[in-house]
Amino acid sequence: MVWILLVLSNVVSFGLIYLDKQLAQQGRRRISEKNLLLAAALGGWPASFLAQQLFRHKTKKGSFKVAFWITAAISVLLFVALISQMR
Repeated sequence: MVWILLVLSNVVSFGLIYLDKQLAQQGRRRISEKNLLLAAALGGWPASFLAQQLFRHKTKKGSFKVAFWITAAISVLLFVALISQMR
């Protein structure tokens, strides 16, 4: 069950970065950084990072990068804690 949620979270995170890039290019209302970070925090940070690199989106904004990596680290720690509790 955990693995299914991680896969879904990564798909959603990738899609959100892609969509935010498209919205930015069109000059439309964007997805909030809070929501992008929330999706990453829920386990979608690997796909979010990949999407950022592929689409060259959110790669230069320092405050987002710092928040993203803090979010990713916390996500990993929580995942490790969850897995260790399941054993």
